[in-house]
Amino acid sequence: MITHSPPIVRWEFIGALVTILAGSALHFVFDWTGGWRPAAIIVAVNESIWEHLKLAFWPGLFWALLPQEFSELSLWERLAIKGFTLITSAILIVVIFKSYTAILGHNILLLDIGTFVVAIVAGQGASAWLNIHGLR
Repeated sequence: MITHSPPIVRWEFIGALVTILAGSALHFVFDWTGGWRPAAIIVAVNESIWEHLKLAFWPGLFWALLPQEFSELSLWERLAIKGFTLITSAILIVVIFKSYTAILGHNILLLDIGTFVVAIVAGQGASAWLNIHGLR
């Protein structure tokens, strides 16, 4: 399926993988650095939902800023799409997490990880769709 897809679909699929892997790694960087305070701007320092939003945002922003030579859209259109991607992922993380914890009364690590993955894949999927179909 991926091999016959437009280049943007492959690009966004790879972006989802990179964001998930990088975000997962960023979860541990604060401990790895011995609590180096400047790292707190980018990495999670505790288990709050705000801190986990950073794990999706920074790798997603990095991916968004990489050039897309194959795209027919203008730079401003691509940036608008990527902004939407980052917002979509953040909203989904909050909505899914708050919904399932309201129902269960507590969080479950496996569902937290699943929430992160679903939000990133949905955001990157939205980006691919908007790149193909445009903003009009």
